[in-house]
Amino acid sequence: MKSKKGQASMEMLMTVAGFLAFLVPIVLLAFSVINLNKEDISKYAAESMVNQIASEVDNIYAQGYDTSSSVGASSIIYINIPGNVEVISFANKTITAHLKIGGAPYDAVAYVNAPLSKEITNIKDKHGILPIRIFANLGGDKGKKTVVNIADTTATEGGGSS
Repeated sequence: MKSKKGQASMEMLMTVAGFLAFLVPIVLLAFSVINLNKEDISKYAAESMVNQIASEVDNIYAQGYDTSSSVGASSIIYINIPGNVEVISFANKTITAHLKIGGAPYDAVAYVNAPLSKEITNIKDKHGILPIRIFANLGGDKGKKTVVNIADTTATEGGGSS
């Protein structure tokens, strides 16, 4: 009498192949959805970051610079910089975070009432929480107009590495 081991092995192989044929597309779809959600979260985090900075810039600008005492409003805020942000620029009443999402460039933009001038470009290794100082200062062509400056506080802290 012949053994049926070959037939049982073939049936088991077909069952596993059918299960894998059903499971692999579901797993691939799940990974693509997770990747899209990760990109959306990165966009929202960058937009939240520039809006947080814009809100504080407007507060500092509203408080202004007191010429009689030579003291301007100042604040240190902590921003959460997403990992794919390349540059944060502050110019012409616009705050822009330039980032790459899926290889394509994306800009998160916020508008403010204050004239600005600063660019934080050295953030390649500074992702996560970063303190920045926002302060009112005299500027403009006649030195009488209040401008708001942005300072990366980690650049002045002993340059330490942890």
